[in-house]
Amino acid sequence: MGLLAQAYFPAVIFARFVQGSGASAVPALILVIITRYVRPEGRGKAFGIVGSLVAMGEGIGPAIGGMIDCTLYSLVVSVYSADGSADGDSFLL
Repeated sequence: MGLLAQAYFPAVIFARFVQGSGASAVPALILVIITRYVRPEGRGKAFGIVGSLVAMGEGIGPAIGGMIDCTLYSLVVSVYSADGSADGDSFLL
């Protein structure tokens, strides 16, 4: 759907609005789920685990993303260069 809507800019803006609305609701919903489904004596532990995992994701995520980016960039450039049609990175600029 995104591939079809990319030519119509208002559709892209609307899709980003919907994506942002959904993404902003996730942290609040996680807290509601913990409050609703975890017994009162275990809530502190559950909130601590969730907070730790969020912090770990924020710390490790960029490093893993960088490794994936470097790996895929090298793979795309080497495959594109192997067919002899271009110098390798002209299409990535």
